[in-house]
Amino acid sequence: MILAEEAITPEILKKCSEEFRNEEGRAYFYDIAAEIADKYPLQAAIIVLATWNTGRFRFMMSDPKNLIDLKEALDKCRPLFEQ
Repeated sequence: MILAEEAITPEILKKCSEEFRNEEGRAYFYDIAAEIADKYPLQAAIIVLATWNTGRFRFMMSDPKNLIDLKEALDKCRPLFEQ
C-alpha cells in the first residue's frame, strides 16, 4: 500500500501495475488496444470502452450514429494525440 505522502517512483509504479494486472484480468485488453491504436484507433477505442465501461457501451452501440460520432471525435483529436 502506498501512502499519500510517498513519492511514486518508477519502481513503485511498476510494482503496483504488476499487482493490478494480477488482480484485474481486463488489464490485458488495454495492452491489446494500445498495440493497435496507431493503425486502428477506432477499434482500439471500442476495445477500451467495451471492456471498462460495459454498461454505457451497450447503449452506445444501440445507435450506429454513436459509432460515427466516436470516429469523428477521434479524428478531430488526432493532432492532440500526436503531440
